[in-house]
Amino acid sequence: MPIETDELNRITGSGRPVSFPPFCVKCGYNMTGAVSERCPECGYLFNAKEWRQRAAELAHRSEQIGEANVWAARGLKIAIGGMVMVLIDLAIGVSWAGGLLTKAALIGGVAALFLGLSVFRVGRLPVWASQLVTIPPNYALGFAAAVLGALVILLVVGVL
Repeated sequence: MPIETDELNRITGSGRPVSFPPFCVKCGYNMTGAVSERCPECGYLFNAKEWRQRAAELAHRSEQIGEANVWAARGLKIAIGGMVMVLIDLAIGVSWAGGLLTKAALIGGVAALFLGLSVFRVGRLPVWASQLVTIPPNYALGFAAAVLGALVILLVVGVL
């Protein structure tokens, strides 16, 4: 009997259905339609529960990619706000309200740095799994947020 995703979801019967096709957990070979429980690529014996656990991990990582893009976008907005605060503070020439703008900019810069780096923190997906993800990680957005956040930090601490 060929191995199909719907059949595996029914057999394992736990949690929400997994959207990834059945694959060999050792080499990643797509086992859809395989007539044997042994991987034709590497010979590993297919285990439905092991597959479900690995597929759930991949599904979670693919969801994290979309979340990381959202966090990076927020980080960029925070970094821009921090940069505006630094520029206002520099334009006034005197630390306003005991350095309130400077402190807020520093906190914003640190937050932007970490939020921007969240895109790079997301675990990598196998090539075949990355083709199933509709939203790829936006590395440019993450890089921009992290660099601008670092720039705000450097301006606040007086390095630049």
